[in-house]
Amino acid sequence: METQLTPTWQVTNLDDAHRVERADYQGKPTLAIFFNIGCHGCMARGLPVAQNIKEQYPEINVVGIHSSFGAIGRDPEQVKAELKPYDLSFPILLDDGHVTYDAYQADGTPHWILLDENGQVQKSIFGSMPNALQRLEYSLIELFEH
Repeated sequence: METQLTPTWQVTNLDDAHRVERADYQGKPTLAIFFNIGCHGCMARGLPVAQNIKEQYPEINVVGIHSSFGAIGRDPEQVKAELKPYDLSFPILLDDGHVTYDAYQADGTPHWILLDENGQVQKSIFGSMPNALQRLEYSLIELFEH
């Protein structure tokens, strides 16, 4: 994907429903994972990988953006309940109606967006299978070797 400016975020905080902006994470690279609690790949592989990245790369913001499709995951309490066993140490944001997901032209869930410290999209990677996760890992290594 060609480097581009970040689309506007249309998300709210999972805990208090306050609007969250990309600028809230300005100054550090950010890895956003678009996911849905109805997606097995997201729950079994994507979120655990995101947690590992958060632990391995403290110099990066990691944020989960739950995008709802149909009735799955529109209720914040349902999302919280599904995520509780994961004990995630990064913020989870709600993208009701998948507006932000659409703005990034995500291909499905999980979908990873790697932004540099200036908010420019560096990589857009779909999936949680080994080839996608390997591309994500190489992208992180590349970002932090500069």
